Amino acid sequence: DERDFGDELMKIRLAVATASKAYADQLKAKNPKDAEIRRLTKTGRDFANKVSKAGDSEQKKEAQKLLVAFGSAEPETVGNRPLPKTFADAKTAATESMDAVQQANLVIKALSGPGTKSDKEAQGRLAENKQQAARSQADAMQYCRLALKLADGETDLNDVNLVRYLLVWLLYGEKNYYDAIVIGDFLARHYPESQGARQSARIALASYQGLYGQAEENDREYEAQQVQAMADYILKKWPGSAEADEALGTLIVFMIRAKKLDQALGYLAKIPVDSPQRGEAELKTGQALWASYLENSKRLREWQAGTQPVPEGSDLEAQKNDLEDLKNKARQTLSDGVERMRKTGELSRVLATAVLSLAQLYVDTSEAGKAVSLLEDGKIGVLTLVEKNDPVAQDDAVAEETYKTALRAYISALGGSGTDVKQTIDKARKIMDSLKKRMASAPQGQQRLVSIFVSLAQDLKRQMEIAEPAAKGALGEGFETFLKEVATDATELNTLNWVGDTYLAMGEALGTNLRSMTPQAKGYFAKSAEIYQRILEKGKSDTTFLPPQTATAIRIKLAKAKKYTGDYIAARDILEAILKAAPTVLPAQIEAAKLYQDWGGTGKGQEQHYLNGIVGARPDKDKAGKNIIWGWGEIARVTANNPQFREQFYDARYNLAVCRYQYALAQQDSAKKKEQLSRAKSDIAVTAGLYPELGGDEKKKQFDGLLRNIQKAMGETAEGLRSLKSLSATAAPAKTTPVSTSAPSAK
Repeated sequence: DERDFGDELMKIRLAVATASKAYADQLKAKNPKDAEIRRLTKTGRDFANKVSKAGDSEQKKEAQKLLVAFGSAEPETVGNRPLPKTFADAKTAATESMDAVQQANLVIKALSGPGTKSDKEAQGRLAENKQQAARSQADAMQYCRLALKLADGETDLNDVNLVRYLLVWLLYGEKNYYDAIVIGDFLARHYPESQGARQSARIALASYQGLYGQAEENDREYEAQQVQAMADYILKKWPGSAEADEALGTLIVFMIRAKKLDQALGYLAKIPVDSPQRGEAELKTGQALWASYLENSKRLREWQAGTQPVPEGSDLEAQKNDLEDLKNKARQTLSDGVERMRKTGELSRVLATAVLSLAQLYVDTSEAGKAVSLLEDGKIGVLTLVEKNDPVAQDDAVAEETYKTALRAYISALGGSGTDVKQTIDKARKIMDSLKKRMASAPQGQQRLVSIFVSLAQDLKRQMEIAEPAAKGALGEGFETFLKEVATDATELNTLNWVGDTYLAMGEALGTNLRSMTPQAKGYFAKSAEIYQRILEKGKSDTTFLPPQTATAIRIKLAKAKKYTGDYIAARDILEAILKAAPTVLPAQIEAAKLYQDWGGTGKGQEQHYLNGIVGARPDKDKAGKNIIWGWGEIARVTANNPQFREQFYDARYNLAVCRYQYALAQQDSAKKKEQLSRAKSDIAVTAGLYPELGGDEKKKQFDGLLRNIQKAMGETAEGLRSLKSLSATAAPAKTTPVSTSAPSAK
């Protein structure tokens, strides 16, 4: 038995393979047509192939090098060889072709590294081996099908099932998922103890996943059911096996997609702690739990701030406790996964992205010190890997997210006690420089850099929003320390713009309601306005510094900052100037409508601005008195039935109804209040009648919550959108004017 010899046998095989290669090379130098060369090459390749599959790590490396040196195999199945006449011959030909495929793939893998791209000889051999792999795979498919035709009642069933398994593997490789499922499912269920049955079940499962990926997003129910059914079969038939652990991993992914996180955690608990599948499953589950926490905490903040209606019967305190539990589960699951994969000693892209996710979690939960330690870890730290240009972290998306996370971690650490401020600021500056250098050589690098800075400001905003109240002050101090340092000598547009955006985002994170705004938030808005004004002034004196389109975007943000500080008139004048020159700048029109909507809620006597938010304001004498500022009604009309502006359309229709509702609540006269509430209800009914999907699940929830509040204010049963079924058949406006914008005139 080979197992009795173990390592010694592998050494002997490796020695024979090495000697065969050397002798074949000697003969080739003398006479390339010597028949002995072919025999020596085949013998050496066969021995090297066996060692590459069963030897220790060093032996495997040497064997793989030899396989590359031998080149691709040239099996007897290629060429003008007559078709086999018996099952045995066809099976032999199929397995030889499969060996040729595997050997060619080994060579392809070895020649596909980054260091071979400039080697013309290596690229030539790579192309040859790809052709050889394709030819051998086609031959293997032909011989497998022939073998099954030649099988009869006397053929050994084990051999037949082996050929079936080979065929399943080949069909999956060609993405012929349906045929792979038919044969793989048959083999797994009818001959579960046969060679290849487990692997066939695994391939059938992967094929169902392939069909799921090909199906339309809204028509995947059948494929999803079959994935779960096959995974469940594998779990019950081969419990505790590697295939069962992999099936659990698949089920976890599908439960995550379906947002059934409790079931995902249940499946995770079934994977043994020593299973190779456990670590990756923990990472995927932990990342999903954290994403769910971020999504649900955002919704809770909107309810608490009053920016979105609270669903009837909601217990916000209970939801807050549930979110805390979800956050802890996410942290623990991700941490367990990272530590488990760290112990394997293997670096992979999965581990790199998991370390990144855990570092982001630490940053978002005010544990910047832990994030920094993890990012800078000498072995698995994703920042370390990016700076070393390690292959597992070369992906642009991973590198960019790493730099963003590291920058947030360093900035956040500035608010903690015991931090070396100068050293930390230097590290943060270094990260910004690295990011700029990386983008400088990337396609459309400047645009991507702007996008990264924008998303970074939003990440910092979210971080501030979800921080515990006690941590917000220190966090804000850390952010401000770095922003002041950067802004002092900043001359680049991108950097200055980012500083302004971050100040603006920090203020928004602390609350934008003028009545309850903290001095700290108001200070951030004032600082953002100063930065934007600085950019605009510099742009006046340096025409190459500030492109016109960017200047418009800066002016819109300046107007927003002015509004938040309570200077509504200055904000309106900025937006009016933009729109008088270019009425169709949609972001400016949207910001102007929001301006009036917010203005209407600043106190008694200001409610008329809600109407301006609906019908617009500032008539233009040069254009027959047409409003320069459109309002939500005109924004909705202009964007209706245009897929490019789908989100803006539904936002406009929703905010139009909000303005009407808020205007109604501000009325002292009960009849006028009832009239406006009825119109708000009608606004939603018309939108729901024309566009039943209402922009998707999230937007539909907003419409439903608002309608419930309107119904409640009218003294009706708060049934929300369910009550509109009888109204959906109401006469619809013409397509060119899908909504009604009529409202009492704003004086």
